[in-house]
Amino acid sequence: MKTLSTIALLVVMASCGKPSLFGTPYSRLNCSQLACVVSGHRMSTAKQLFEEGTAITAPLKPGDIVAFRGAHVAVVAQDGGLLDSTPERGVGRISRVNPNDLWYAGPVRVVRK
Repeated sequence: MKTLSTIALLVVMASCGKPSLFGTPYSRLNCSQLACVVSGHRMSTAKQLFEEGTAITAPLKPGDIVAFRGAHVAVVAQDGGLLDSTPERGVGRISRVNPNDLWYAGPVRVVRK
């Protein structure tokens, strides 16, 4: 079993374009765990991150946690894409949010350090 520091290192590698964590099953690293490790935030659930977040109009910054309606989160990567984890594909990166995808539907709040 990997330690949290090992996971953090692998996630940082993934955010730099190295595919070490891409495809890791959601059951091993869910969206909120991934977002918290990448951003350095304390471990929280998607609902807790949504409740902590605020609505912002400023551009997103790398490390921001984007919380979608309290059911899903992603973290902004250095290149502006989003790193997240879903049951369908595990850990991955998306460059554009599909407004018809229910993972990304509903109110959005941002947790920024």
